[in-house]
Amino acid sequence: MSRCDLMRRCAGVCLLMLSVQLLGCGGAPANTEKLVPVAGIVTLDGKPSEGITLMFSPSDNSATRGGWGVTDAQGKFKVTHNVKNQPGLPAGDFTVTYSRFTMLDGSPIPAGKPPADVGGVQSLSPVWNDPSKAGPHNKLTIPAEGAPNLELKIDTKLRG
Repeated sequence: MSRCDLMRRCAGVCLLMLSVQLLGCGGAPANTEKLVPVAGIVTLDGKPSEGITLMFSPSDNSATRGGWGVTDAQGKFKVTHNVKNQPGLPAGDFTVTYSRFTMLDGSPIPAGKPPADVGGVQSLSPVWNDPSKAGPHNKLTIPAEGAPNLELKIDTKLRG
């Protein structure tokens, strides 16, 4: 697969993730949703990993508009609601997709540079970043009291 084909595929996955978020706009208006804290740590093959983007999409596409987070150097993240731009999500069932772009050699994308501009590639398998491959490995329920200490594990051996 050429680099151009790979970039088109990555762009397609990103557009699909965005459209899933936008299509899931049914249910309660965003301004009436009660947000609860959602945060935690992401490990990649057992080690905290920086630069992973998480997208939380409502499993039934009706209760919420979802949210997102990005891991820091310790693998920690906090979720921000897509519409309210405030911390947290409504309680409910979610599908989490993960995305991490790196340079071809696996090194980090240079700060302030879009992956497409510097030849970045998606480093995670589609089983983790393609909403159409959702399964038990990326489903979770946010309880009414929130989930401030999630432990989310990405296993690169899992392929779809």
